[in-house]
Amino acid sequence: MNSLSRRTLLRGAGASVMLPLLESYAAAGAAPPRRLIFLNFGYGPSESWYPTEAGAGFTLPEAMQPLERLRDSFSVVSNLTNIQSSGTGAHWGATTFLTGANVRRTPGREFHNDISCDQVAAAHLGRDVRYASLALSGTDDDVQGAGPGSSLSWDALGNPIQGISDPVALFSQLFGDGGMSLEERRLLLDRKRSVLDAVRSDATGVFGEVGKRDKEKVDEYFTLIRNIEKRLARSEAWLDKPKPDAPMSLPSPVLEGTPEIELMFDLMVAALRTDSTRVISYRMPTKSLFAEFEKETGNSAVGSHPMTHFGAKTSVAYKQLVWRDKKICSLFATLLNKMKVIEEVDGSSLLDNTLIAMGSGLHTGHKRRNLPILLGGGGLNHGINHVYKADETPLGNLWLSMLKHSGCPVDSFADSDGPLSGIFG
Repeated sequence: MNSLSRRTLLRGAGASVMLPLLESYAAAGAAPPRRLIFLNFGYGPSESWYPTEAGAGFTLPEAMQPLERLRDSFSVVSNLTNIQSSGTGAHWGATTFLTGANVRRTPGREFHNDISCDQVAAAHLGRDVRYASLALSGTDDDVQGAGPGSSLSWDALGNPIQGISDPVALFSQLFGDGGMSLEERRLLLDRKRSVLDAVRSDATGVFGEVGKRDKEKVDEYFTLIRNIEKRLARSEAWLDKPKPDAPMSLPSPVLEGTPEIELMFDLMVAALRTDSTRVISYRMPTKSLFAEFEKETGNSAVGSHPMTHFGAKTSVAYKQLVWRDKKICSLFATLLNKMKVIEEVDGSSLLDNTLIAMGSGLHTGHKRRNLPILLGGGGLNHGINHVYKADETPLGNLWLSMLKHSGCPVDSFADSDGPLSGIFG
């Protein structure tokens, strides 16, 4: 770990005293680190989401009205497409959101995803922090409206990364010790390593017995083992380093809808403030929000999928979809506000140093063109509807641009054909 990466440790009187993260950076004269957040909501939005004007000073559409006072903190990115992933299920708005993969591309394989953008970022931005990335999901995970995977994150082999959906579990991971002493945690790691050694030994014995066609699968298996070994080594390296003090109290275990999402946002901000991670993805729940729709409007909610096939714009289903879209933008405003008021060592805000993308992998009617994408923070010039060439600008161009803006040494991602012009300079 380099001297600027996390926090300064002072040794004295047999104890370790951690300076707060901000003091550590200030003492070292370093600028705050750059961070990335990726947010996704299931199914596409209503037409109330899309602005009709390009450029600065565009009229906010109905869905974005909750963001009126934050025009200087976000922009709209229009006409991005994810058509390479069109072979996926019609409702898979999350599975390929950060991968851009054609999951049917490999003959003989029913499903084959690629690495997600956040994991590419984690390999570079997450080297000096306790958690290279955090993959989060909602407790009401609406699989039909999201697709395979329990988060937005997929590893280098295209395997799903388990999402953390319990706020209490996330809090414990960030700030707790599981009620175990340092020695007990060390013994637990040793047991995991012993099991992994036994698995490796068994797999090595099998390797010489399989045919040529199966060797690729065995190679993939060994790669999985190596990845687990890396995670164990990372856990071991951080084992005797105290976790930061929690900047918030232990969360309630039973929350749904808006309170759940806002709590996850609080935990995300806490993770960034303590430099526990610099890359976060969150597959947001939306199904649990509909109880609030019923309470606020007096209408009986329909399911997520029927909502997107609303029929007439006078239908309850359409009203519910518009309500959902406004709620998503309201929640996005909540996150921007939380981060905007947190000051960093150089006088900038946490939001200035964190680039946030929020959207869906589906347009209205389950299309994969002109995806609904908002971009916030990152120290960019905002308040603009950036309109790109329709049907010809890959979503991968945005992910490539975000990676490069954050200092990741990459030249391409998924089906990208170059960084987006006009946003990142």
